[in-house]
Amino acid sequence: MSGKRTHLFRPPRGLIDATVFTIAAEQGYQTILWTVCADHHDAPTPEDMAQRVLQRLRPGAIILAHDGRSPARAKDVTATRLIIAELAERGYRFVTVPELLKIAAAGSANTFPPKWWLPAATWLHSGADPR
Repeated sequence: MSGKRTHLFRPPRGLIDATVFTIAAEQGYQTILWTVCADHHDAPTPEDMAQRVLQRLRPGAIILAHDGRSPARAKDVTATRLIIAELAERGYRFVTVPELLKIAAAGSANTFPPKWWLPAATWLHSGADPR
C-alpha cells in the first residue's frame, strides 16, 4: 500500500513455530512478538487493561494494543491513552521497534529480552541512552 517493504513480522495471535520462523527469515523478515497484550479476558475495562499492562512492564517491553473502528476496540484506545500518560510520568520514552533493536544491539545498560523474545508493537525504553 505504501510502496515500502517491511522487514518485521508479527505472527497473528503470536502463533509461531520453527517452520513459520524459518519461512519468515528466508523472506527477509525478523520475527517480533510482544511482552504484554493490553486486551485480555481478565481486563474488561480500559482501566483494568492499563493496570494489567503497567504491572507487567519492564524496560524494553512491547505492548500489543489494537485500534480501529470497531466498538470493541474503543477500550484499547482509551487504555492506551492511560498507559502512555502513566509511563511518560514514570520517565519512559517511546521508540519504534527498529530503534529499540538498535539500542539493544548497542549494549545499553538495560536488560532486554532474549533475542528470540523480541516482541512487536510499541517498544518502551527507560534509562540511559547508549549514544
